[in-house]
Amino acid sequence: MVAKGTLSGKVAIVTGGSRGIGRSISLAFAGSGAQVVVAARTEHEAPPDSLFYKYGSGNIYYTAQQIAEAGGEALAVPCDVSKSDELANLIDKTVKHFGRIDIAVSNAGIDCESPVIDLEEELLDRCLAVNIRGPILLCKYILPHMIKQKGGGSIFCITSGASTGYREGRVGYSMSKAALDRAYLSIAEEVREHDIAVN
Repeated sequence: MVAKGTLSGKVAIVTGGSRGIGRSISLAFAGSGAQVVVAARTEHEAPPDSLFYKYGSGNIYYTAQQIAEAGGEALAVPCDVSKSDELANLIDKTVKHFGRIDIAVSNAGIDCESPVIDLEEELLDRCLAVNIRGPILLCKYILPHMIKQKGGGSIFCITSGASTGYREGRVGYSMSKAALDRAYLSIAEEVREHDIAVN
C-alpha cells in the first residue's frame, strides 16, 4: 500500500479495474491521493453463474463509486483492450478530463485454459489480443503523453508465474504472459532515456 497522499496530483489509469486485482489497485491509488481512471469491459454486474463472478462481482462504475464515497476522484471508462480504437479513446478521455497521465497499470487479461489438442482458435486469438496486443498498444498510446510531460511516469503490467513454468492445460495463457514479460522488459529499455519506469 502506498502511503496516504503520496500520489496527490497524479493521474492513474487501471485497465481491468472493475473487480479483483484491478479494483484493489484502483482503490489503493485513490487512497494514496491519485485521480483514477477505472477502465474495463465490465459495465454491468457479472451473473452468479459467470466465470468472472468468482473474481468478485462489480463493474467500472461501482469501483469509481467506491472511490468517490471514500473522498477520491475517479472516472469510469468502458474499454475493451483488444480494440485499438477503444484504447485510443481511453487515453483521449483521460487527458481531456484530467490533463495528464502519470501512472498506467495494464491489468486486464483473460485465461486460455485448454490442452492444446482441444484449444479453440477463437479462444487463443482472444487471449493473445487481450494479454499481449492490448498492453503493448496501451503503451503506444500513453507514452507520447508521458514523454511530452517530461516528468517521468510509471507503467506496470500484471503478469503471472505461468510465464516461467508449466501450468497444466494453460499453454496459451502461459505463452501470452511470457511474451508480455519480454515485451515490457524491452519497452523499459526504449523509454529509459525519458525517465519512464516500466515494470
